[in-house]
Amino acid sequence: MSLRVRLLLIALSGALLGPTARAADPAPADARRAALLKAGYVAVPLVHHTFGPGGGASLFAVECALGGEKAKFVLNTEPGHSQIDAKLAKKLKLELGEAKRADGGVVRTADLGGLVIGGYDTRKDFGTLGAEVEDQSALGGPGGVLGRDVLDVYAAVIDFPARTLYLRPPLLTAWPKLAGKWEVTGRQEDG
Repeated sequence: MSLRVRLLLIALSGALLGPTARAADPAPADARRAALLKAGYVAVPLVHHTFGPGGGASLFAVECALGGEKAKFVLNTEPGHSQIDAKLAKKLKLELGEAKRADGGVVRTADLGGLVIGGYDTRKDFGTLGAEVEDQSALGGPGGVLGRDVLDVYAAVIDFPARTLYLRPPLLTAWPKLAGKWEVTGRQEDG
């Protein structure tokens, strides 16, 4: 068999068998995921939340659980606070804070008492999360908005190609001397 024919057969077999022969090499997304998981991040799948006429608009969201209810929370990376839909807050019988003026309107807040974001339970880090109570019907009624206030605290990394949100426990990103095993034992307000 001539060298030319052998090279052609090798090239063809490499093209046909290449993906399986190279399956052990991590793809860029797998390497990124492995590095983030090694650094203590938890992977949370992103889903699409569609709304508008004919479902023409779409936002990334995460599946969350709050007080036994499941709801999608859309991601908002702009400066701002997390929000919970007014209907969901009422359904969960959340106690609303005093009405305050903010951004030209009146805002009330609620203590969510913790939120499970995908497989990440925020209650293991903090006894509670606060959120503004807003009508989310303009966004097609998601359960709420996961704002930059929460995304910053959990050092969020959004991997758009892999449709994954990565969250890291706040103490892993805090000053190294604070690192260790911490447990929430209670909370105190105003003093």
